[in-house]
Amino acid sequence: MKSYRSKMQKNRMHRSRSAFTLIELLVVIAIISVLVSLLLPAVQQAREAARRSQCSNNLKQLGLAIHNFENSQQTLPSSRLGPQHGTWFVQILPYVEQTNLYNSWNLTNSYYVQTQQVQMAQVPGFYCPTRRANVLSTQFEISSTGIPDSNLYPGALGDYAGNGGQFAGSIVDNPLCNGAMCQANSVVINSQIVTTKSQTKMRDFTDGTSQTFLVGE
Repeated sequence: MKSYRSKMQKNRMHRSRSAFTLIELLVVIAIISVLVSLLLPAVQQAREAARRSQCSNNLKQLGLAIHNFENSQQTLPSSRLGPQHGTWFVQILPYVEQTNLYNSWNLTNSYYVQTQQVQMAQVPGFYCPTRRANVLSTQFEISSTGIPDSNLYPGALGDYAGNGGQFAGSIVDNPLCNGAMCQANSVVINSQIVTTKSQTKMRDFTDGTSQTFLVGE
């Protein structure tokens, strides 16, 4: 009996020595909290660097798409085909592996009469992840007119802009556009484009393409 009790006491002592005390647990938690607080900024910086790298890569891909468009069409994409019509984003869709989406557009019609599926289609390469995730926008006015409208117009956004030059006023409507991308010379009848032609070609860059911005973030 005595031997049995001795063994029980030793087992209890062993178990009590192997357990953590409350103070020890609090110390461990405090150490882990300090380590997490030290590592978190580094992780956030690494993520931000990756997002910035993706933004830069998107710009490179857009530049390549515009050059491929020019090689195929012998002209640069216009900032917009006509008032409230498809932008350069739409025109380069086949060159960013979005041919199906491009074919869904009716380029002769304005944006506001396109199907909702087309209006809301989002292209990941048109977003800069360091700014925001893919989001949809709803506006209450007809673009470029400033006329209030009670209807909802859902649509995808983009974080990159074509170079329309330097002047006062709207890029897409100003006839004095002297940038790489200007609104096309289009004939529009009853909101439908009858003929369209871009205003700029590579040969118009008199100071060289290496000195000219195409797209910026």
